[in-house]
Amino acid sequence: MCFDAAAFCGHWPYYYLRDGQLSQVRQKLWQGDIDGGLISSLDAIFYNDPWEADGMLLEELAGTNWRLAMCINPMLPWAESLLRKGKAAGAYAVRLYPCVHGYKEDDERAIAICRLAGQLEMPVIVTMRIEDIRMTYLMKEEDPDCVCIRNLVTQCEGTNFILSNCMTHQVGELLPLPRNVWFDTAGFKGEFYLEQQQEIAQDRILFGSFAPLQCLTSALLCVPDAKKQAIMQENIKELYK
Repeated sequence: MCFDAAAFCGHWPYYYLRDGQLSQVRQKLWQGDIDGGLISSLDAIFYNDPWEADGMLLEELAGTNWRLAMCINPMLPWAESLLRKGKAAGAYAVRLYPCVHGYKEDDERAIAICRLAGQLEMPVIVTMRIEDIRMTYLMKEEDPDCVCIRNLVTQCEGTNFILSNCMTHQVGELLPLPRNVWFDTAGFKGEFYLEQQQEIAQDRILFGSFAPLQCLTSALLCVPDAKKQAIMQENIKELYK
């Protein structure tokens, strides 16, 4: 079975997602031999109380191979209590959206949340972008700050991180990074694996479809056949249990 470290379900405010419901996303991914991993609610990004969406998604995931990566906005005054609530309810990981929620990745409140997630044994997914900023017109996404991301992960040694939807050209700005950091493939292109000057440790690359916001077929084509077993099965075992 293959695993996806970056799947979503729900609604997107800028256009209609034809396959956005959980059952539709799972069916689409299953066709690509993917039947488990980490999934997040798109609705939770925009709710004042993200748990109103995440709690419902967690119930839907019961009995499946999918684990909830809950939405946390560290700028909310109840962020730490929300994280503890999510952990107690069965949430598996945390997904941060500094690109949407408008804070620097190494803000002291973000660092505090990430340290708490580490204590709770929850991986933290840092969403570097959701989509191309040229495609959003009601709300502009913030560009990721690679220096701040490096500061965040080095100040949270006890926390495992996944950098999600990182563009190929930013890898060089981020490296080197400690062993508590993984990358998903959502922002990579096929030619990334031919560019030897941008090296990520091979056991620190995870498959991430970013479905249904991105095309699953294209995401699968970006993973070379020789690396599929590692990227889509083996490398996530340290984070997914």
